[in-house]
Amino acid sequence: MPQQPDESMRHTRDDLIQELADELGSTADDDRIQDAYEQVIDEFALASFDPDAVYGRYFRDGPIATDLDLAAVRGWARGRLLL
Repeated sequence: MPQQPDESMRHTRDDLIQELADELGSTADDDRIQDAYEQVIDEFALASFDPDAVYGRYFRDGPIATDLDLAAVRGWARGRLLL
């Protein structure tokens, strides 16, 4: 039986930002990465039934994301370029 992804919230906002930076070939303190994080969360929120809850979740402190969220951020960044 295939292993199911772990759905526990164990990644922080900083982890997601670092994942974006790694995928986009930059550093987490690059202002363009901060902008990219806001853009990806905007897209996640607009695709949800409760955008306010999505914003609240991804912009708070502490663990906010699952392994699937980390993979979604990685997938969003793949193939994009920073300008």
